[in-house]
Amino acid sequence: MEASLEETTHPLSDLDILIVSEKASEIPYGVFVSKIEEKMDLFGVEIHFVTPELFENWYKRFLDVFEEV
Repeated sequence: MEASLEETTHPLSDLDILIVSEKASEIPYGVFVSKIEEKMDLFGVEIHFVTPELFENWYKRFLDVFEEV
C-alpha cells in the first residue's frame, strides 16, 4: 500500500494490506488468511493481521506513509 500512496508503483508491485485489530491475538493468522482466500483471489496481495501493540512497536517504523480506513 505504501508504494500506491507514494505513487511509485510498477508492474511488479504488490499490495500490502495491514489490518490492525485487538482480535488479532485471538485468531490464528493462518485461519484468518484462509478465510479471506476462500472469498477472493489474492494474487499480488499480502495481508498482515496484527494487534495495535505490534503495529505501534514494529510495523509503524517501516511506514513513511499510510492511510487509515
